[in-house]
Amino acid sequence: MPRGYLGNLASNPAYAGSTKDWYVTLLQSSCYWYDLIVNPPDFVDTKDGISSQLEHLRARVEQTLEKRFIYFFASRTKVRFDTTRPPKYSFWKKWLVITLLVGRDRKRHTIKIKFCGPDGRPLTPRVEVSERFIRIAHSENASETFSVHDFLQAFDIGMGIATQVHYVGITKDPADRPLSRKHRGITDTLYNVSNEENDFFVFINLFKVLSNANNDACGLHFVVANSMIDEIPTKEEGLIVESALIAYFDCASQHLNREKERAVLSNQLASLAEDHKIQSVSVHLEMESPNEYFVFGSDAAPAALSHSFLYRHINGNVEVERFASEDELRDRLEKTHDA
Repeated sequence: MPRGYLGNLASNPAYAGSTKDWYVTLLQSSCYWYDLIVNPPDFVDTKDGISSQLEHLRARVEQTLEKRFIYFFASRTKVRFDTTRPPKYSFWKKWLVITLLVGRDRKRHTIKIKFCGPDGRPLTPRVEVSERFIRIAHSENASETFSVHDFLQAFDIGMGIATQVHYVGITKDPADRPLSRKHRGITDTLYNVSNEENDFFVFINLFKVLSNANNDACGLHFVVANSMIDEIPTKEEGLIVESALIAYFDCASQHLNREKERAVLSNQLASLAEDHKIQSVSVHLEMESPNEYFVFGSDAAPAALSHSFLYRHINGNVEVERFASEDELRDRLEKTHDA
């Protein structure tokens, strides 16, 4: 369905007269290792592959409920395969044992995984590693190659490492600006964060914005996606979500424009309240099926799988509330509606 499919609802007196709260949730997030963009391997053009994926994603979004993409530049402790200790299978249980090198000091970390066939019996495909890649050959004509980070995600292998967010931005074209070497956000991050200790990543995110509206006079309660009614247009919707995330993570690389960004958020919240009776913007940031690459944090926000917070404009000031869980945030919103 196109954006604004239920646009008539936005002008309906019962809805327009309702007191509203925005509830923003993560719809999807894709993680890309920046090294594969700037330093692709000889055997495949990973930069072109990533760009093609993002171009297709943009086309799908534009054909349905058009949105802006919110992206993160982030870092994680560096991980490489140890080529001096080739993968091997344990004798009895056929676990594949792989040695990884972690961080600047290349501290060894051993992991185990098991391949099984449809009947549950263990399989022992041939496995080869370079520092950045692993190749799993199931037969002469069937093999898979993963980067070290894609491998850890595909097999849900925990390393006890969190993802540090260094920059939050917005774009209409995720295949362009976030991947550019000239982007200030990534250049500042690469300059200020240790390249010897860390790997760098681009996360491309889509968010869903729900309008939760109550009209006590009419006894009506509406819950509808903003994209369906287009009460707030695409660009403005994306900028509000971006501003809320910039303020929440409060990344050091964006401190130069901190006062300007906070003034923008204040004006956005004031406009939502005055023009549309939208009293708050709450955000719940959590993947539906996460791995530890989506354990986000920053200097201002402790690393966690789940982040829940709420912004309001009260007496000319921006107020923020942080919650330990999505349930706490939902309880807070329900109490507001019942008051």
